[in-house]
Amino acid sequence: MTRKQLTEILEEKGFQATSTVTKDCYALISGGDDSSSKYKKAQKQKVTILDYWKNKSSILNGEF
Repeated sequence: MTRKQLTEILEEKGFQATSTVTKDCYALISGGDDSSSKYKKAQKQKVTILDYWKNKSSILNGEF
């Protein structure tokens, strides 16, 4: 699944997807790369981090 496809699914469920991490983010959906700058920024700002591969079903259903 591409990022664009996931964005479309989540937006249909009422979420707003952005490409940046800010303190106002509800969650970061990660592909498991805990060394990325977005991951580290989310940790620093205490944003919930969801591993896409471990939570795929919940994420696709908008249940997180």
